[in-house]
Amino acid sequence: MASFVLQIVAAVGIVGYLSFRNGERVVEEFAQKLIAKTGKRVEEKLTAVVENTH
Repeated sequence: MASFVLQIVAAVGIVGYLSFRNGERVVEEFAQKLIAKTGKRVEEKLTAVVENTH
């Protein structure tokens, strides 16, 4: 009985850990894309403002 419970706990722990790691990776990728997209928009807006002032 105890070995069965231990196997279940181990399996749930491993799956939980892998899910957590995968979630971290997805969030990191999303954050990098968002930062790049925001930087590009800021650059476009600044370029437009600078071009209009000349």
